[in-house]
Amino acid sequence: AIGYELNPILALIAKYRLRQYSDATCKIGDYWQADISKASMVFIFSAQPYMKRLSQKLNNELKPGAQVVSYGFSLPGRK
Repeated sequence: AIGYELNPILALIAKYRLRQYSDATCKIGDYWQADISKASMVFIFSAQPYMKRLSQKLNNELKPGAQVVSYGFSLPGRK
């Protein structure tokens, strides 16, 4: 599991909480720049104004069969 967080303080908190999971990490960065082409599952916590653009990114980059879960807001064109 790889997470992306723009806020460095929140990223450090996440890294600390993930320390017991050797296969999980949180990177300080922007998911718009992230390569998600190998992801089998994507969990999103974002704001409504970004969901249309994010849906397009997911459609363009995710492999067939990848699952997407969005907390809080729906993604256009996805159930």
